[in-house]
Amino acid sequence: MRPSLCLSASALALLALMPLSALDLKKAVVVAPAKLTMQESAAVSVLVEEVQKRTQMRLAVQNSLPAAGTPAIIVGTNANLAGLAGVPLSRMAAAPRGAEGFRVQAVGGNVIVAGNDQRGMLFGVGYLLRQMRMERGHVLEVDDKLAVSTAPRFALRGHQLGYRPKVNAYDAFTVEMFDQYIRDLAIFGTNAIEFIPPRSDDADDSPHFPLP
Repeated sequence: MRPSLCLSASALALLALMPLSALDLKKAVVVAPAKLTMQESAAVSVLVEEVQKRTQMRLAVQNSLPAAGTPAIIVGTNANLAGLAGVPLSRMAAAPRGAEGFRVQAVGGNVIVAGNDQRGMLFGVGYLLRQMRMERGHVLEVDDKLAVSTAPRFALRGHQLGYRPKVNAYDAFTVEMFDQYIRDLAIFGTNAIEFIPPRSDDADDSPHFPLP
C-alpha cells in the first residue's frame, strides 16, 4: 500500500500563501500588428478595457516591440504575428489544431497571445484575463510559467439571453450591462448567443424594461 500524504490545515494555509513567481505587467504595453480586422481590433480593445476596469491603469497599444526592459503583451493571430518583427513564436508551445484554438505563454519577460484565427485570438485574450492578478492602481501580474495551447472540443458553445419579463432580473438590464455580460461570455469561451425576445411565452412589456 502506498503511504498517503496528509497535510495539516496550517500547512495548507501556508502553501496557499506562498507567492508564485510572477511577471509584473503594470508597466507593460500591448503590442499588436498594424493591420487588424474589426474583430481582431475588438479583441485588443477588450484586453485594454477590461484591465483598466479592474486596475485603473490603461495600457498603451503600439505596433512594434518596446525597448528592452519594458514588458509587452503581444496579441494577434498566428498568421499576423509571424510578420511582426522580434516576436519569438518559435519559443512557444506548438499551436493546437482546430478552429478557435489559441496559445498563451510567458516568454522572455513578455506574454504572447497567438490565436489560430480571429476568434481564437479573442478567446486567448479571455484566457489571459482570467489568469491575471489585478488590483486597483498597482497590481497587474501573471505567473511567469504561464503556458497553454488549447482548442475547443465543441464547435458550438452557446448561451441563451432573454430580454423579456421572466425573472425580474435581465429584463432590467441596460445596454451597458448586456454589453458587459456578452463580453464576459466571450472571455469564458462562448461563441454563440440565442436571443429570446418578448414574443415567446411572455408579456410584450415589463415595468423593468429600460428600453422598449
